[in-house]
Amino acid sequence: MTRMLSTLAALILFAGSAAYAQDTSQAFRTEDLERAKTFWVENASAGADTLDCLETLNKAMKLLYADPEMRLSSTVDKTMSRMKALGRAEDPIVFGFYDEQGRKTYGVTAPKTLRESVWDTMVARAQGVFGYTMYGFSPLDGNHSVVLTLDTTDPRSPKVYWSDQWSTKGGWKLYADKEALDGEIERLTSSWWRSKLASLEIKFRSDAKLYPLVPTNPAPQPEIPQIATLRVPRWNLRTQPSTQGNRPVELALRGRNETFKVLSKRGVWYQLERADGTQVWAHERGLSVRPDPDWSPVLEAADEAPAEDNAGAADALRVVRRP
Repeated sequence: MTRMLSTLAALILFAGSAAYAQDTSQAFRTEDLERAKTFWVENASAGADTLDCLETLNKAMKLLYADPEMRLSSTVDKTMSRMKALGRAEDPIVFGFYDEQGRKTYGVTAPKTLRESVWDTMVARAQGVFGYTMYGFSPLDGNHSVVLTLDTTDPRSPKVYWSDQWSTKGGWKLYADKEALDGEIERLTSSWWRSKLASLEIKFRSDAKLYPLVPTNPAPQPEIPQIATLRVPRWNLRTQPSTQGNRPVELALRGRNETFKVLSKRGVWYQLERADGTQVWAHERGLSVRPDPDWSPVLEAADEAPAEDNAGAADALRVVRRP
């Protein structure tokens, strides 16, 4: 049942891609990602030599873009602003919180739950993208620096990886579903605001910011095979892509929703193949054409780092700083 639902979701996602198409040039190449990932994993295990969160973010960005001379800054927002000026980041997507009573928080009441899902936002933006899309992430009004990587090498099973300097996350921490990622963001934001920041009587805004990163050299995207169904059961099928000089093909359909594999397109005509190998041509007006929901490319996926338990609030606060 779960597999059926995920396949249906993929079908809906792909079917709507024409109306809600994202820029597929947002995918990062595996080789570029691997440079930053190697650093994140090594830095998270460096003990006393581990860089702080801003230093980690800035060095990872220089590695990701293979630009060691890129001039960045001393806060998340300023670093992302400089990257935007270079065409390497977009304006932030801002996520607010509700408190325990379901009221919006504005730095006065303790944050409890996200108003919108960070996971859903990332997945929705990656419609039609195969590979890795990446985001700078700034929780609790810039009090920490993170990079979130969305893995859609298999769009039916998206994953998110959290990268910062914490040893407990290993530089490349897997979050396999919405509840895990959004729940972690809510847990950390709430615990930080309540314990350290509240005790200092500093009322930070609880907003989190997600900065879409833009690759300099996007990963090439695979061509997605298409399937077609006849809108009209007795729609004329022909041996050639024309109404001139060839008669309609008599083809006993195996059901109103029988699907055909799309082989090619010539103008307004589609060349189709049914499961038994029969090939015909059909005018686009009589067809419903969509990406094949059962197809997924074979892409090289980045290896997962060993899973470790997340840090508690006290341990996390030890490395949180406001530059």
